[in-house]
Amino acid sequence: MMLFYFRHTALAWLVVAAFAASGHAFAQSAGKITLSYDNSGFIFSFQTGKGKLTLNDGSKYAVTVDGYSLGGLGFSAEDATGDVLNLIKPSDLSGEYSWIGGGVFDSGSATLKNTSNNVVIRLQAKRSGVRLGFGVGYATFKLGRMIKGPRMPPKPMVVKKAPPPPPRIAATPPPAPQPRQHNLEFGFNKSRVSLEMSKSLEAILEKWKGQPITVRVTGYTDTTGANKYNLGLSRRRAEAVKRKLVEMGVPGSKISALGVGETDLLVKTKDNVRIRKNRRVLIVIEPSR
Repeated sequence: MMLFYFRHTALAWLVVAAFAASGHAFAQSAGKITLSYDNSGFIFSFQTGKGKLTLNDGSKYAVTVDGYSLGGLGFSAEDATGDVLNLIKPSDLSGEYSWIGGGVFDSGSATLKNTSNNVVIRLQAKRSGVRLGFGVGYATFKLGRMIKGPRMPPKPMVVKKAPPPPPRIAATPPPAPQPRQHNLEFGFNKSRVSLEMSKSLEAILEKWKGQPITVRVTGYTDTTGANKYNLGLSRRRAEAVKRKLVEMGVPGSKISALGVGETDLLVKTKDNVRIRKNRRVLIVIEPSR
């Protein structure tokens, strides 16, 4: 890489002014460049060097440079560092550069611009040896291999969310009470509700205490006697049980009473057969709707 030192001459300032008037503006630095190179020659001086380009994304590339300038005397070895401006992609660095205003001998600084795009390099050099130079020169930069890739963006922090609470399971309502059937057995040709039967009815109603219910009462007889008589007897049995239920607190409107005589025998028999299981009242209780 070449770096030239210009004396404070009118020519140098004219070049700087001309560049500024052209409207070029230096953008924010895209990265840094470091170079090591040699200057040698008389009248025409030649520079060769190599270095490294480090971009803001952390990637690094090898760089080589060759150049010449008019008006030089002596030899110097130099190290330079500086900013690379207006670089859109790394390959834009490659190309021929011209000096803008030359190098100022006292400060060891110079600015170069790529002749084929808008990339600008601003350098500050440290020199060993003696070298006097002035005038306008050119340098060719070549981008080499990638030394290091760009920094990987930090992985976003993954915040583990607490698992959602298990769905609330609604309490299963208790099953609706099913209709219950009870049989009360009567003596031969009897329709009165005995004390024992009353106790049975109290025990039955206790299981439904506090619940609205409906009651179906059906009276039956065995096969002894005439059908018509038995039909009346079965009705009297059903009505007697209904009255007792009303006395125990069941609304009469919730009770139906029916006598069916010898039909639907619990135990099938022939006519004129006495059997207690057929002399009964069937009580069916179910929840009221």
